[in-house]
Amino acid sequence: MLVVGPEVSPLYGGIAPSFPSIQQAMDVIPLVDNVEKHNFTDRWVILVTPGYYQEEIHMKPFVTVTGLAPDTVIVQAPPDSSRERSFRGRRATVYMNHHTSLQNIGVLLRADSVDGDYGIWNRSTYPSVVGPTGLPNKSDVSNLGVQNVNIWPAVHPERTSVDDPRGELNPCKAILLEGNFSTVLMTNVGVSYNFTSGYAVEITGVKHVVKRPGLPDEEQLSNADTHFIQCFFDSLFLTPGVAPRPVPAFGFGGGQTPGGFGFGAGASEPDRYAPFDGGCLRVRDCLEVSIRNSLARVASDRDHPRKTGFTNGAALRVEGGAHAIVEGSSLVAPGTAGSDRVLDVEPGSHCTLYHSSADSVRGGGGVTQRGPLPVDANGVILDGQVR
Repeated sequence: MLVVGPEVSPLYGGIAPSFPSIQQAMDVIPLVDNVEKHNFTDRWVILVTPGYYQEEIHMKPFVTVTGLAPDTVIVQAPPDSSRERSFRGRRATVYMNHHTSLQNIGVLLRADSVDGDYGIWNRSTYPSVVGPTGLPNKSDVSNLGVQNVNIWPAVHPERTSVDDPRGELNPCKAILLEGNFSTVLMTNVGVSYNFTSGYAVEITGVKHVVKRPGLPDEEQLSNADTHFIQCFFDSLFLTPGVAPRPVPAFGFGGGQTPGGFGFGAGASEPDRYAPFDGGCLRVRDCLEVSIRNSLARVASDRDHPRKTGFTNGAALRVEGGAHAIVEGSSLVAPGTAGSDRVLDVEPGSHCTLYHSSADSVRGGGGVTQRGPLPVDANGVILDGQVR
């Protein structure tokens, strides 16, 4: 175990550190190039004592970084000029790697962040690291955990005022999971996203084309096997949306409202949402993303006492044929106006809800609601039957 922290006070004592920064400790750990051949029980631990650490963390495989206690260790990326971007123009504060874990750490997103910045990213920054070739679904950074981590945005004090509460805007997103990855466990993670569009958490898998002799090619999605447990997501600064125009029941008109049915430029027209697309979580091109015992909220006027502004924000957006599972969770748009797509499921995608609620649904044909027990029309339990 390696200990990181400021020098110990001679007056009060404490845990003596070996390194002043997390990355300096990471640098002395031997790099495991071939993940597949390494014994996953052979690990390193970096213990971080309370303090503020201005640095990027580039995790090596099979390393756990843990704060001594929750809410006592704050990590923030250094100034913009000293940071590099990937070939896609993106960067992060914490770069996760194969079989890594981050615990009891607060990630503070820089106030001068720009689009393409993230708090946590499943990306190895060590070119020689090779993922498991025998498990193509895990060739990108997989088998990682994040526990007791809060991710929140810093703001420029000079930008904020009573007259302009939206001066708190920060485009830095919280989490990016992408590629051929699988097996991610995030527990007690809190996220606040302060921007007008985009999603705080982006989860994007890979579509595979499977060749079948004598049959048409089959498209398959990667299995993300990703679980958010007891998490909290806020996206309360979204651009105010355009409310759907009501039409009479079974009429022809320009929109659609609950209980009514219409043809025209209404809820079936995706362009109506394009300028306002944003929210908490977006899942695309992958299967098995679970949200358990969690809360996700979207709004456009966080500082209004009754939140009367309408928003087209989505607490959960499922697209590209993806499949998400929501268990014991609430997807909400607090206030008197809310959103008409708190749960937004693109055609061809699917979401299953167990003991959960959503303030509104768009794409209900791809949503399955499961109750406590399988019963018939009279409320009698269907003994031994599959519903």
